[in-house]
Amino acid sequence: MLKIYWVRVYPYKEFKRKNIELLEFKQYLENINYNNYLTKKEINNIFRYFNNNLKSKKYSDVKKILYIIDDITDNVKIKLNEYGDDEIIRDSLNHILNHIKLLKELLAVRLNYDYKSLDMTIKFESLIKTIINKDNIKDVDKIIAIIFDNIELLNYHDHKYRTFSVLLYDAIINAKINNHEKLIAYYREIVNFIINIKSLNMDKEKIMSALDIKDYGIVDNSALEEKIANLHYDSRSDRYLLEDDFIISIDNSDTKKIDDALSIENTRYGSYILGIHITDVYSLGLFTNELLNIQRSSENINKIKASLEEFQKKNAISLFVEITNNGLIRDYKILKTRIEVNRNLLYGDVSNILSSSCTNQELSKTLINLVNLYNIVDNDKFPKYPNISNIPHLLVNKYMLLYGCIISEYFIENNIPGIYLEGNNRKNLYTLEKSNYETGFCDFDTYCKTTSPIYDNSSLLCQLVMHKCVFNESSNEEKQVLKYNLQPYVNALNRKHK
Repeated sequence: MLKIYWVRVYPYKEFKRKNIELLEFKQYLENINYNNYLTKKEINNIFRYFNNNLKSKKYSDVKKILYIIDDITDNVKIKLNEYGDDEIIRDSLNHILNHIKLLKELLAVRLNYDYKSLDMTIKFESLIKTIINKDNIKDVDKIIAIIFDNIELLNYHDHKYRTFSVLLYDAIINAKINNHEKLIAYYREIVNFIINIKSLNMDKEKIMSALDIKDYGIVDNSALEEKIANLHYDSRSDRYLLEDDFIISIDNSDTKKIDDALSIENTRYGSYILGIHITDVYSLGLFTNELLNIQRSSENINKIKASLEEFQKKNAISLFVEITNNGLIRDYKILKTRIEVNRNLLYGDVSNILSSSCTNQELSKTLINLVNLYNIVDNDKFPKYPNISNIPHLLVNKYMLLYGCIISEYFIENNIPGIYLEGNNRKNLYTLEKSNYETGFCDFDTYCKTTSPIYDNSSLLCQLVMHKCVFNESSNEEKQVLKYNLQPYVNALNRKHK
């Protein structure tokens, strides 16, 4: 039940006589008795007063007024949630919101704007103020998350038609003039993350020149080759040891055993090296009798032993992909590795880290890089710049799909029998021949499901093929025999899938 507080409120005549401003009107709204039948009449009169007397056509004045009006709107909406069950109060509050909308439209007209454009301009200016503010030097991760959530808005302009690129450049130059080294470093860190976002309109060369950042063009050197050359190779296990890679897994809360993980790093050439790591079920010794154990594989797998739990060394099959700032795949390598996952994350953990400050800088940087690359690598099946709450599962789905596409390409180029999906819906079927599949990637039109060997038999079969033909030399005759032996299992998968 609504508590009625008997407080002093200004009727219309007193508003007019005392020249009451919007801030006092906000106080009036906080104390008003919404059950009073005179409320609507008073509100009508007061808004008419504002319409007639807020005459300024100066942008800064109107902007201040609109800030206050937005604050009033938020307060009214809060009250609407609190007391919306009362029909009289709900009606009064909606009446106020309608008048606020009309007042906003009137103010926009005075500046020769339509209201939506004016609203976008003000939101853009508020966002820019947040990004370039020196008080945010210690909140780089938070600011980058804000940028990712507002790409479309950042492509707008302020009331003088200055873009994000122009305003950021001016802020950088001003910081350099004032020798504000910490602020310059802050801008450099932000730019290093956002410069590769293709849909963000920026004069990249000008910004990079101002910050002494070298050009992020495609270079002859392969950063991936350099990385592989510097990895420690253990001849006893025939594996590369990923001792310096920061690796994370991202799963929903229902996942019991983890079969995939991700890593990412920036290279000195401006590209990214994405690591997609899949637990190596083959190394558990299930396939000593070739394909005979596949039918019982789901029951035989020691899932605890295979699961990529954090801080435990596990065998994996790692795909490293070097991707340029334009989203082009320059190179990739498929390796047998020994990895240690640094963090097992749930979807909620990822969203929280991206939307707030994180004390673990390496974890925060890894997630931001993964989000950045997600936006750079085009795929029409995935939304651009999703909300933070949707990012975790989209990241995993996109990168796992990429893994399967690249493995498929490798199989086809090297005449290796693969188990491909064909179709573009839930009625997909498996085939041993190259098939068309709606991957969403412009450079890939076929796909092998290879990333769930703990749970999925088609992934197990593809992993066995990789060990037989990718990590070991196989003659064409041996490949044909393997393909022939795989056919009954493919038929079984299709019967189960129908």
